[in-house]
Amino acid sequence: MDFAALCSYIEECVREEGAGEEHAVEFRPLRDANLGDLGSDILKIIAKVRRESPEAIAARVLPRLQSSSFGQFQVVDGFLNLTLSEALLGSPVVEVPAPRAPRSIVVAPPHRGVDLVGYARVVASAATHWSLTSAHSTLISRQGTLETNAAPAELQRWVAETLKATTAEGISRENLSGLVAALPKGASVLWLYPDFLDRSRFKEFLTSVRSQLGGELLLLQCLDRELLTTISDTIDAVQTLVADMRYLAPTCLYLARETLGGDLDVAIPRNQERANLWWSLPTLQTRLSRAAVGAAKESHDPSAFPEGSIGALERMILVRAKLMPLFLADAVQSGAVVELLGAIEDLVEGCTRYLNNPQIRRALDAGAPPVATGAIISGALRSSSAIIQTCRLFQGPEPVQL
Repeated sequence: MDFAALCSYIEECVREEGAGEEHAVEFRPLRDANLGDLGSDILKIIAKVRRESPEAIAARVLPRLQSSSFGQFQVVDGFLNLTLSEALLGSPVVEVPAPRAPRSIVVAPPHRGVDLVGYARVVASAATHWSLTSAHSTLISRQGTLETNAAPAELQRWVAETLKATTAEGISRENLSGLVAALPKGASVLWLYPDFLDRSRFKEFLTSVRSQLGGELLLLQCLDRELLTTISDTIDAVQTLVADMRYLAPTCLYLARETLGGDLDVAIPRNQERANLWWSLPTLQTRLSRAAVGAAKESHDPSAFPEGSIGALERMILVRAKLMPLFLADAVQSGAVVELLGAIEDLVEGCTRYLNNPQIRRALDAGAPPVATGAIISGALRSSSAIIQTCRLFQGPEPVQL
């Protein structure tokens, strides 16, 4: 699938609405199949310029789009969403331009009301983000700076030192000034906690940071409150887990996911189970490599699916595998780590269910796999390999205790 061709096609269709080159179309991957596979805010952008509603713009644009071979377009809450056609699902993964990694990834200091678990999830999210951009980004907290290409042991130390920060004293102007002064020139992503500052002080903070960065864009990542609400037993367990640095990588990947705070099970990073992505994704990669031998005997064209020939599970796997480069690019450039890890979780869960199906296993052993099996296995294998090669938390030997 030529992603650039899709964006060019949309731009051509909206040009009559007065959308110039400054209104380039951008799509982001979606995880809710009811909304579509890709979403764009181009209608909102045009509507703001023309002082109309996105729905009014859509009423004129949609008829031009529906003859497309890309799939079915719809408008949801003002966003232009696309459900990919089955004809595209077996084609190679989406190729996207190399994302621009931020120069620095910053963890805001904690403040009153932030418990250890909430702050640990912010720190884990930032560390996971850095593990995707480590060749280009520094990782900064008030406790220290982790330089580009730092070794795993240095990341362990940075996390440990950052989690020692007290939440009792709140954030002072001096703390903010010191954080801003530490930032190098260039785009940054700031990881913070809800209600980091009141509105007036937050505006002052952003002005200071943008001035320090020479006008470069500062992106913000703020975890939802539902992810940060915890119970006392979880807090005690996380304190114990954080103290044992052997589980740094699986713990970061687990705490950075969208599991609700009250549902956290801190035993998961210690165990070999599907919810532990640090273990389950490489395990899936091994299974897919073995299954690829049987899928290679597939006699039909794996990229040509008759309409309606694939089920919901097969479609989900194909879409996740196809769009994983977009999830990765969003995570690298803007810190969309929760969305990336959710997409990885979908891929692991879906592929595991598919490969565990007795009919699929017998068909692979017999060298007569069903329609789309080859595309499913090859696509998921490419995606899982790309994730492991990109994210440093998946790489290297077992974490060692400091």
